[in-house]
Amino acid sequence: MAQQIGEDKPVLVIDDDEGCCILMAVRLKKKGYTVVTAQSGAVALQMLRAGLAPSLIVLDLSMPEMSGVQFRAEQLRDAALADIPVIVMTASEVDASTRDALGKIAGLFLKAVDTQALLKAIDLHCRKDLNDTRSGELGYCIKAGTKRKRP
Repeated sequence: MAQQIGEDKPVLVIDDDEGCCILMAVRLKKKGYTVVTAQSGAVALQMLRAGLAPSLIVLDLSMPEMSGVQFRAEQLRDAALADIPVIVMTASEVDASTRDALGKIAGLFLKAVDTQALLKAIDLHCRKDLNDTRSGELGYCIKAGTKRKRP
């Protein structure tokens, strides 16, 4: 039986760093995902409101024009977009107020990310064959290649 990835829906990668977008797209495509990239939250919202329906969003927090937190707030306000799972990638630690503003997310990773752990988190939200075992919010935060249980 052929593996169905992302139920034929792409993964949307939102990052102002073109190199990060390209690197993430290459890694995901190697695993069989369709990938769409946006280099700003505003562009991503336009794409989503024009009909793009990704299975998951990988979101950078630190972006000019519209931060990842601002994008997430807009996403949550839009009923048509609010249920799309989001994995956050960021270069710095996330404080409690930022975590609260993000709402329920599928995962949080520092950009010095354990690629295998990130790909596993993406699999949990996109692979149809794993949907029965997916538990909602990922229970691990990855920092510098080590796992630590989230409180």
